[in-house]
Amino acid sequence: MESNPGTLPDQLRLLAENERAIGSLYEEYARHLPEHEDFWLGLAAEERQHAEWIEQLGASESATSGLKPRFTIEAIRTFAAYIREQHGYAKQGTTMAASVATAYGIETALMERRFFEQRPQMSPDEAAVIARIRRETEQHVVKTKDALTTFVNTSAADTP
Repeated sequence: MESNPGTLPDQLRLLAENERAIGSLYEEYARHLPEHEDFWLGLAAEERQHAEWIEQLGASESATSGLKPRFTIEAIRTFAAYIREQHGYAKQGTTMAASVATAYGIETALMERRFFEQRPQMSPDEAAVIARIRRETEQHVVKTKDALTTFVNTSAADTP
């Protein structure tokens, strides 16, 4: 399925851009935390894949109104502004504990705000892709929570 992000509805285009921005943030963490590069680049690659899936679904001829997100463009823009702000902070340097805390917050917010919720009017293909993105986001919550527990405990143990 060929994707053409220029023809996507605004909500889907912004949602795909949001996924790419999260991936870019994780790449920034990888640059500053080379000892944890595999962790961050793995998450970043999955975020890029999510964006591609959203673009492919939105650009497909069989896309239905079921793909229309249940939240407003402004909600996506607000979330994207937060991601840009975190990216700016990351460029100044970061620790693994701070990075995983931010990532955990981001991934948890995606789940809590139900960014990837199936809707009854979705086609089976659309529902399957949205379910896959949701499952991977749930996995990101677990990965970042586990890392957060590890690195916050490690940081606390290193403090006199």
